[in-house]
Amino acid sequence: MIGNQITLPTWRWLKVNETDVRIPSIQYREYTCMADSEILPSDEVEAEINRYPHGFSTAETKRQTESYTNLNYYIHAKRGEDRPLQKISLPLDAQNKNLIDKQTIVAEPGSRVEVLYDYHNLDDEKGFRNTALRIIARENAHVKVYLVQRHNEQTLAIQSVMSVVYEHASVEVVEVEVGAYQTYFNYRSSLVGDYAKVDTNSVYFGYKEEGLNLFYNFDQIGKKTNSNVIVKGALKDRAHKMFKAALDFKKGSNGSEGNEEEFVTLMSENVNSVAVPLLLCHEDDVVGNHASSAGRISGDTLFYIMSRGISRREAEKMIVESNLMPTVDLIPDMVLRKEIWRRIEDKLDA
Repeated sequence: MIGNQITLPTWRWLKVNETDVRIPSIQYREYTCMADSEILPSDEVEAEINRYPHGFSTAETKRQTESYTNLNYYIHAKRGEDRPLQKISLPLDAQNKNLIDKQTIVAEPGSRVEVLYDYHNLDDEKGFRNTALRIIARENAHVKVYLVQRHNEQTLAIQSVMSVVYEHASVEVVEVEVGAYQTYFNYRSSLVGDYAKVDTNSVYFGYKEEGLNLFYNFDQIGKKTNSNVIVKGALKDRAHKMFKAALDFKKGSNGSEGNEEEFVTLMSENVNSVAVPLLLCHEDDVVGNHASSAGRISGDTLFYIMSRGISRREAEKMIVESNLMPTVDLIPDMVLRKEIWRRIEDKLDA
């Protein structure tokens, strides 16, 4: 399956234009840990979603979700409704090895929605997940989503996110990737209304031979839209990561601003880190910023901490954890936050 294709291809030999994923053979099997919602999106909502690009691999994602979806869950916030935080736990286990789920959030004008998705394993069984999260934020609506992925080391995880954001609406995504032997993340947002806003804060930690492939594409269509993506991570052992992001200022998006940043700490000489930040512009009156940095822990910083009687190993842990902390601490569930930190500390100590 080919996915995470960048908007403007570069030299083929760089091997960054697209990603080839070998997915396991799939047979439909009921997911027993959670039932479908009683009410599903209308045909009108589905048609609205399909007007905009989305999906890790558009054709294959559509085929899988149509043929093998075993969970279809819909959250609909009515006009002006302020919904409390909803926590959704989605585990894999020996009886539920595959999860092909379609999650949909529609926030009507003036509403507020906050949802926490926790994807994890209950055992060491090999698993596969392919998730499609679709978000529509109508005028003056505000949606905040927390996506936590803490699968075991036997699981392949594909996460596709899309959002359509209308006038004066906002969508915020907090993404935590601390599991799975291979992680593929795709987020495409269409800021179609004037003053639409999208914020993304992501953290990841890869170790051993884990791989992460992260893709963000924001189409800024309306006037004075605002998009931000900040990604922080750490890699050790032989882990590898590819980060691709594109801010695409469409014709008519004058007055818009965008920012994309990625910072990764390299804890081993054998890790592989690739970053491809793109700015695409069809307007004159816009502001776009992009930055990417990858490097070892500063020797001066290590010396300063170790001079206080702290070992080198503990000093490195402190530095990595301090970089990830601002995003991890956004997770509103204290128990889950502790589990995320436990997973990070286990990787640091391994």
